[in-house]
Amino acid sequence: MRTSLVNRRRQKRRGFTLIEILLVLGILVVLGSIVGVSVLQMQATAYERAAKNQLNQLSSACTAYQLDVGMPPSTLEGLVNAPDDVPEGKWKGPYLQKGVVPVDPWDQQYNYEPNGENYTITSNGKDRVSGTQDDIRL
Repeated sequence: MRTSLVNRRRQKRRGFTLIEILLVLGILVVLGSIVGVSVLQMQATAYERAAKNQLNQLSSACTAYQLDVGMPPSTLEGLVNAPDDVPEGKWKGPYLQKGVVPVDPWDQQYNYEPNGENYTITSNGKDRVSGTQDDIRL
């Protein structure tokens, strides 16, 4: 008689209890949050690297422009289209591939400031505000 009672209990208990389901869901939430944080950190690092690579490309293009024209461009647009103030035949561009000035990984224009024979190119970074700690420069 005892065996038949145990068999009946086993037949009734086929699914998971509420506690077991909640425990599994809790574990999945913890694992998901750990993975989510890691992915966001990797994305931030990738964006910074991409911005630095684009800054290097823009700097190289400005150097090539300066060698041809004798001065840095007045705007980054001068790397793609011949400026009106450059003597004919000196501009040998476009100096950027695809003929387009890129935007930074946060979809913002790069900041370009010519200063005599020198220039500065920066990205505002993640917060998109100039002059803050997350600005990216070479």
